[in-house]
Amino acid sequence: MTAPQLTLIAIPGIPLIQPGDDLAAIILQRLTDANLNLHHGDVLVVAQKIVSKAEGRLLPLDSVQPSNRSLSLAAETGKDPKLVEVILRDSREVVRHRRGVLIVEQRNGFVCANAGVDHSNVPARDGRPQVALLPADADASAARLRAQLRDATGKDVAVIINDSHGRPFRLGTCGVAIGVAGMAPLSDRRGTPDLFGQPLRITTVGTADELAAAASALMGQGAEGQPVVLIRGAAFDPAPGTVRDLLRPREADLFREPVPPSAVTNLLYRRQSVRHYAHRPVDRNTLEELIAAACAAPSAHNRQHWRFAVVTKQAVKARLARAMGESFRQDMRREGLPLHEIETRAGRSYHRLVDSPALILAGYSTSDAGSPVAGGQQPLNAAPPSKIEETMAIQSVAAAIENLLLAATAFGLGACWVCWPLFCPDVVREALRLPADFQAQALITVGYPAEAPPRRERFPLETRAFWFLEEGA
Repeated sequence: MTAPQLTLIAIPGIPLIQPGDDLAAIILQRLTDANLNLHHGDVLVVAQKIVSKAEGRLLPLDSVQPSNRSLSLAAETGKDPKLVEVILRDSREVVRHRRGVLIVEQRNGFVCANAGVDHSNVPARDGRPQVALLPADADASAARLRAQLRDATGKDVAVIINDSHGRPFRLGTCGVAIGVAGMAPLSDRRGTPDLFGQPLRITTVGTADELAAAASALMGQGAEGQPVVLIRGAAFDPAPGTVRDLLRPREADLFREPVPPSAVTNLLYRRQSVRHYAHRPVDRNTLEELIAAACAAPSAHNRQHWRFAVVTKQAVKARLARAMGESFRQDMRREGLPLHEIETRAGRSYHRLVDSPALILAGYSTSDAGSPVAGGQQPLNAAPPSKIEETMAIQSVAAAIENLLLAATAFGLGACWVCWPLFCPDVVREALRLPADFQAQALITVGYPAEAPPRRERFPLETRAFWFLEEGA
């Protein structure tokens, strides 16, 4: 009986990587120099730092202007405000912070210190200190490298991009996978027997993380200069996978509060427009919670003008998207856009709606937008609302939409505010067969995010606010 073996080889001679370098070509050359060949089923583990360098994910700190929020967090943590600004730009939320510690959820979903932003083994550029950010999409980076290696050698290998992360309940950093290609990062052992024939009940192995940690032991953390490790003999499922499979969903995370301690600020900053969703339905109870949150908003004269239509039925989404798409095409034809551009835009908008797990149409009732009367009821023959009354109704709907978006964020959902219905309210009303007094204002797409959206920075407060304060206030 042959004893199982796992062989790890640090590929020697990897040079200092520069932006734009061809990592695949460099790795293949160093394999040749070391008389090593790739085999089917090998795993190549590549350190995040050289991937970030090759992809130009380097930033001189002196080019960064800290925001007010960064200055505040820097004062609390004792960190460089410019470094804090870089961290926040690449994060979804601050999870925990105290003196010397800043734990965030990085934009790709990793909960780690400093969003993985690091200055170790990063040379200065023209005398200016730089930091390295994590790859924008490490799964895509791993897939590109894997494809290049396969094209050059004909060998089907898996690729892992690893990084060193701390862990909440143990000391010391440990290698973890932040990008994978050519393998399922998890191995579900549930149902397989143990030594005594008892079926395993909960065992799911983080295969990619185990291999990432093994490679990290060879790579080292300092001046070892061994950022690429070849692993041979590893057992893994070659099915397609993504590193997101390794991330614990927020609803299953018992150690993180649904809303962090600095609740209001973090919730506001976590909200980002999400346009791509996982193939996962949003249940009715959750959608009702969102509508309830929306209806808790303030409204002029407490008229609660808002009305909502919630759509998850695929046929209805398609009907609405087709109707709006035809209106969209007519508008673009009037603007004189080329036919191919019209169809590209219309097709993109169509799929944006039908591919969203849920659509929430927000509007107001024109019957409620008139001047308030005793008892709060409008007579059937009431005069049309004035411009000011209509504006108050629109403001009320906007407040309700903001509540809805924040509630979605708190529940771990993504959402995006789409203003398209403003251009064709009658079309929307007819497609959904809504009452004649329904005035459509916006569509909100809702679902579980398939990816982390880019953070859109806000303008400095001094360009958006006027202050008239008492002396000393």
